[in-house]
Amino acid sequence: MNLIKLGKDTKRVGRGISAGGGKTAGRGTKGQNARTGKKRYQGFQSGALPLAQRLPKIAGTKSGMVRYSLTTDQVNRYFKSGEAVSVAALQRRGLIGRVTERTTVKIVSGKEALQAKVTDEQVRCSRTVAEPASK
Repeated sequence: MNLIKLGKDTKRVGRGISAGGGKTAGRGTKGQNARTGKKRYQGFQSGALPLAQRLPKIAGTKSGMVRYSLTTDQVNRYFKSGEAVSVAALQRRGLIGRVTERTTVKIVSGKEALQAKVTDEQVRCSRTVAEPASK
């Protein structure tokens, strides 16, 4: 086994015409890519405004605010008819995860009407869910 010919050497460019990679050293002639030094930045779009700058800034959500949305079908599966629905009860049953004092849960309509009773202020219902419950 010849250890000298084991790996292929990279071509050394810019070492003169007779070396095979002289003069422009494989960069072509002129232009931004032929120059030494800093290259174009990531996200450069040939003079057009980059996508990251075209899109609007996303306003940060307030720290500690966690929002969950559940359907009436999900709530009915875990709560019996007339049973109280609260954030603590939803977390115990595994319907929601992390809970802070600013956690809000919204129950939206599903295929079935809501049978459980919403007692907690942090649990809100959409208009379509709240109307049949008040009748």
